[in-house]
Amino acid sequence: MSMKRLIEGLEQNKPNFEGADLSRVRFNNANLSGAHMRGANLQKAVFEGADLTGAAFGGDANLSGAKFTYTNFSGALLRDARLIGVDLIRANFLDADLKEADFSGAKNLDKAIWPKGYKLVKG
Repeated sequence: MSMKRLIEGLEQNKPNFEGADLSRVRFNNANLSGAHMRGANLQKAVFEGADLTGAAFGGDANLSGAKFTYTNFSGALLRDARLIGVDLIRANFLDADLKEADFSGAKNLDKAIWPKGYKLVKG
């Protein structure tokens, strides 16, 4: 039996999800601005219309296979983040720290919004 895990319309400034298992959770229209996501397992999570402005992920967060549709990462810290196999439909990365972020196998890279002059690192 599969349990659907959904977080809809959450309005919490700087929520702390460090080290949390949020795999396969759906974040629909959630305001997660300033969220602390270091060490979180976000594998195959779905973010639809989520606001992750200024969120901090870091290299130890597992974002593999996650789906980001109309997700705002403006000013987010994704340095060394593993974004392997993610789906990026209109994800906004303007002003995000993407230094050494790994987008290996990512889908819809051409449909995301990137900082001017950003060069993708793929594995």
